[in-house]
Amino acid sequence: MCVLIVVEFLLVVVELERKGAPRHSYVALEMTFSSLFCVEAMLLVYIVGYTRFFRSWRRTFQFCMSLVGLVVEVFVVAPTTYNDRNVLRYVVLLRTIRAFFLLYEIPRFHRVFRKMWRLFEPFSAVIGLLGMFVAVFASVGVHAFGGLIWEDKSTILDNAPNYVSAAYWVLNFNDFAGAYILTFNLLVVNDWWVIMEGTVAAAGSHWARLYFIVFYLLCVIIILNIVVSVMLSITKNGEES
Repeated sequence: MCVLIVVEFLLVVVELERKGAPRHSYVALEMTFSSLFCVEAMLLVYIVGYTRFFRSWRRTFQFCMSLVGLVVEVFVVAPTTYNDRNVLRYVVLLRTIRAFFLLYEIPRFHRVFRKMWRLFEPFSAVIGLLGMFVAVFASVGVHAFGGLIWEDKSTILDNAPNYVSAAYWVLNFNDFAGAYILTFNLLVVNDWWVIMEGTVAAAGSHWARLYFIVFYLLCVIIILNIVVSVMLSITKNGEES
């Protein structure tokens, strides 16, 4: 079954390169894979027992993905009013997560995954702190610059050529979700000066630069470096223990 998982993963990668609906041959192959995976799961349930099988979250996940994939494939192929075969791409893509479980069976990767899981709790607290600062700045940005940026706004077209050429219209403070994505871009220093240029042009005031400067000094230089140092310290202590 490991060979089938790898073969299916490679088929998905090749099929994703194509445009348009999946081919009939691809759908037939995926239905075959789904059937084999479901038969494998039922045989394991028969051999190891129902309770022992579903006690493992990995086996439960793999069984659910195989069953859902088979049901969706039969429903799409069946002569019904809904026959959009593009939905198969997403179902099969989700099922290819099985391929990553193969790495878990390798002892070296198994130790890495266990160590990452042990560090998840302390890491989540530190990353949550960083996320809180990003959320605060995103909220401030919505109140200060919300509704000022829209596509083809004249002041931006005239005063922010880099912003226009990069087509960063979706990076704005018009809602909290968009503002959070924008501030995350600022956090990783992804063309932050271009975004600042567009926002300043939309606001019509150079005082808008103060928002980006404060964010860079506080979140990028101070908070982000503190988070990285704490995470490195936690990792080192975990290795020593």
